[in-house]
Amino acid sequence: MTYLPWIAAGIAGYALEGRGRRAPHTGEWTEGFFQRYPHLVPYTDIRVISSTGRGGTHAEASQMRDSQGEYLALYPKFWSHPQGVQDQIFTHEIGHVVMSRYGLSDFISLAAKEGVDPWDSVSLPFGQFNMEEAFADSFASYHGDREVRRRYPQWARLVKKVEGSLRGRRAGRRAATRVRFHGKLAPAWRALY
Repeated sequence: MTYLPWIAAGIAGYALEGRGRRAPHTGEWTEGFFQRYPHLVPYTDIRVISSTGRGGTHAEASQMRDSQGEYLALYPKFWSHPQGVQDQIFTHEIGHVVMSRYGLSDFISLAAKEGVDPWDSVSLPFGQFNMEEAFADSFASYHGDREVRRRYPQWARLVKKVEGSLRGRRAGRRAATRVRFHGKLAPAWRALY
């Protein structure tokens, strides 16, 4: 089957990937992902695009930033993997967004409190060489195969505490956005989340 270069990532319907595998429209795929992983629904606010590029060193997917904020780019190689691998890759990329939202300096402080040295590349989980990739892998494992809980319990606690803190920040933001509607307090954030 011939590779069809698409001009825009958001073409309705389906995009064809080079090996002839059918790649679902990004919106349909992400909707299915969040149905398979309902505990990750708080991250549905992350924009996801399907890109025709190669992604440089990130062949399957990458976390990007533009004038509208953070987003995840899924490259053609992503669609060539089986669904389970796609889920693992996508969850790993969500982990990058979570780390970015939490903040690197806050993460380093939290890691020190938990007795983890994120600069010690020899001790990082899953053979990673930097703390951001180690966190993203730990995040994916925490929500996927749960191997991080058995092999690297300190990193599992880090994932849990980072997520808990972000949930607290979102809850505070939601409470601050309540507005009066017909004389009653109405949560304005419901339309946003």
